[in-house]
Amino acid sequence: MSDADTVGSYVTPDRPKRQPPPRRAQLLAFVRLFVEDEGRWPTAREMANHMGWKNEGSVGDALSGLVRDGHVRLRKSANPRSRLVWELA
Repeated sequence: MSDADTVGSYVTPDRPKRQPPPRRAQLLAFVRLFVEDEGRWPTAREMANHMGWKNEGSVGDALSGLVRDGHVRLRKSANPRSRLVWELA
């Protein structure tokens, strides 16, 4: 079993942080405040609404960009209903 197969292990590598483009930076700021206030990640719909995006797929694209920029990571979840969990890096 590889390290990536272990529950709680990260499936995205640690990356040096880069400055994200303005829209991704805006989403990152929203997520940080939301997590601080609510104690959970916002849903894709909540993020799309905040950003004024009609398509939730845009949220996935932006989060993938934040992974590439080193600000967000994915890890395996212990919850069987949620296989992957987004985390702030």
